[in-house]
Amino acid sequence: MKQWKTIMIFFNRLTGFMFKVAIALLVLIAFFVLFEIVMRKIIGWSVDWVIELTEYLLAYLTFLGGAHLLKIDGHLTFDLVVQRLSKRKKRFLRVVSNVVGFVVALIITWYGTVATIDLFQRGIVTETILVLPKGLFALTVTFSMLLFTFQFLARCLTAMAEYRNMGKESGASKEMSF
Repeated sequence: MKQWKTIMIFFNRLTGFMFKVAIALLVLIAFFVLFEIVMRKIIGWSVDWVIELTEYLLAYLTFLGGAHLLKIDGHLTFDLVVQRLSKRKKRFLRVVSNVVGFVVALIITWYGTVATIDLFQRGIVTETILVLPKGLFALTVTFSMLLFTFQFLARCLTAMAEYRNMGKESGASKEMSF
């Protein structure tokens, strides 16, 4: 249990750091767009790579911030049906949804790792202005999905403990939620 807690503390800190990186990327995107507007209006020419770079940064921003949203339960939920369920059924559904999320994230992490290694080994690059290794994009998705995997695993363990402890004081679930 102590090793699990240490691992989760590490991944939670890493998730928090990646969220801060995502915020920095958002600021950088705003700066690049402003730079492009100023260059076009004042000097009369545009910088070719700005739009492409902002597109890449938006993709990074999305993936790097996603695990933090999962951690704080900040994703959108459509709970019209779930609201009407009993507390026990809600908790069971929470276990099921987190198990499914964990399995999906684990599969994407595994295949993303395989694809990333393959892209880097073959030296595949983008066919755009900024000739960049495609492995960089796959690496971002893979790394982010690894963070998602650990967040879903923590949520699974917490949800299972809460489900098992229905009706009792949920000391075990409080211990597992980070």
